[in-house]
Amino acid sequence: GSSSVAEVGAVNCRQIGVENYISHNGDFDAYYLNGRLYDLEVIQQWLEKALEAPMPATVDSAAIAGVVDLLRTQGCFALSVRYALLVVLPSSKIDPDGSYPTMREYNEVARVFEVALNDMLRGGRSLEQISSDKAERAKLAAAVSSALGHRVSYRDHIGAESIQEVDIETIPNDDS
Repeated sequence: GSSSVAEVGAVNCRQIGVENYISHNGDFDAYYLNGRLYDLEVIQQWLEKALEAPMPATVDSAAIAGVVDLLRTQGCFALSVRYALLVVLPSSKIDPDGSYPTMREYNEVARVFEVALNDMLRGGRSLEQISSDKAERAKLAAAVSSALGHRVSYRDHIGAESIQEVDIETIPNDDS
């Protein structure tokens, strides 16, 4: 679900409806991911598995809608975890035969992010401080990594483009 900042210095989850309006006048024939081009049919098959939803139609507009659903993650840790796994990691690929976590599993990982963020907020940091400071984001990533059973130091997060120790990778934010 989406989150909002509460008076008590914690992020509270709540579900809200979100719509993506897509107007397109072109062809969606292929999609590049990690240097590889995938054709529409492969993308459609992959989206069904990755999003746990059947394609409503075989037209390219339905695939565009699926990709937008995958890319739009703002305010939802579970969707952000899914996006990172399916699109951002160097190992991400469009594989219709692949095995993907369920939304329930993404929500379980998201809960770890929510707890770590709330711990930082209760420790006196603001959401703005955490989101705008690379070191604070690195601390959040390290706390999540630790909670998930990985050993990654703050220094590794701050100084590397991509962390590949143990099983974790972080995604750098270009704004700092």
